[in-house]
Amino acid sequence: QNIADGFRLLKNKLADNGGDIKKIYIEEKDFFTDIHNQYISLIAEAINEMLEEYHINKKDIDAIGFHGQTCYHLPRQWQKMYMMLIHCRLVADKC
Repeated sequence: QNIADGFRLLKNKLADNGGDIKKIYIEEKDFFTDIHNQYISLIAEAINEMLEEYHINKKDIDAIGFHGQTCYHLPRQWQKMYMMLIHCRLVADKC
């Protein structure tokens, strides 16, 4: 499955169980790991393509700002929950 399908499936699973992120993470850690790894690879690929297109040497870069991806957000006043996917060290290692 592709990353968009994975995010949709995750959103549906969270909606079905009332938003219990921890429970789904514990029960389906491989699913989360797969989505996360696909996302990290996609971001690293985009960064590498941009560097190549604009002829930027990686050694000339001190930092790249990135905010992650919110894959679930439940902004209730009494119970605020969200889940973000990003691991900056993994992105850096792939670039």
